[in-house]
Amino acid sequence: MFVILVWASGLSYLVALPSVVLRLMTQGKIHSLLDEVIII
Repeated sequence: MFVILVWASGLSYLVALPSVVLRLMTQGKIHSLLDEVIII
């Protein structure tokens, strides 16, 4: 039972990690675009 809980939490973590990274990347791109617009 404990192993199943650990496996499920690990699986959900692996699934959530790419979306968090993608969100951070898109936020970084948006910030860099805003910086370029401000510089221009």
